[in-house]
Amino acid sequence: MLESWCQDWQGWGLAQAPRLLQRLPGGRTNCTYLIEVSGRRLVLRRNHPASVALGIDRDAESRVLAAAAQAGIAPRPVYCDDRVLLTEFVSGVHWPDPGAGRSGRTERLLGLMERVHGLRVDLPRYDYLAHADAYWRQLPAPQEVLAREHARMQPLLRRFQNGCSCQALCHHDPVPGNIIAAADRLYLIDWEYAGMGCRAFDFAVIASHLGSTLIPPDLNCDLQLAMRVYRYLCRLWEALR
Repeated sequence: MLESWCQDWQGWGLAQAPRLLQRLPGGRTNCTYLIEVSGRRLVLRRNHPASVALGIDRDAESRVLAAAAQAGIAPRPVYCDDRVLLTEFVSGVHWPDPGAGRSGRTERLLGLMERVHGLRVDLPRYDYLAHADAYWRQLPAPQEVLAREHARMQPLLRRFQNGCSCQALCHHDPVPGNIIAAADRLYLIDWEYAGMGCRAFDFAVIASHLGSTLIPPDLNCDLQLAMRVYRYLCRLWEALR
């Protein structure tokens, strides 16, 4: 049985009411469900009501997702608005891919990120400093430890924002749970933080979760600085939620 917020399915371009199969695991920001419509399986994501406060631009996400799907590295979008996102269901397993050896996994993941960074979407440059400040201003009463870290991070955020020499379209959240290994390719899901940013940030996420060996040799930005920025933003995000 569908929840009450799903009763708008006719506005999603569906031919009949969807059948709820299960709630999908993961997704700490949004609630995600597997549904079936006329024998076709789709993924229905209920967007977090405080998306703007979390720094999410749904219009930008929609444009990036369309480009990524056309490039074959994201599920095809079916419908999207500020409240929901409906995409094709991709059958596969979350990373790491158990069907490939370590060297094969490295090559597949680096190939995926190369395709991500090669996407062309007209978006403004991602402002990591403004993003962190927006999180900070919303915190009700920051702990003393976090306040000290906030002061230390200000010059580092400015250096990272102004010193990047490897700008590209970035996913900004390529954690293992957002990487799907299908039979013939890798897909990325959850593009809500994507934007024109620093390639080093994407690889900082990967290094933080999967190890620093998965870094391309041509990366000419400061990976250690990118990792500090990523971890700081994660702490702010956790405190805000």
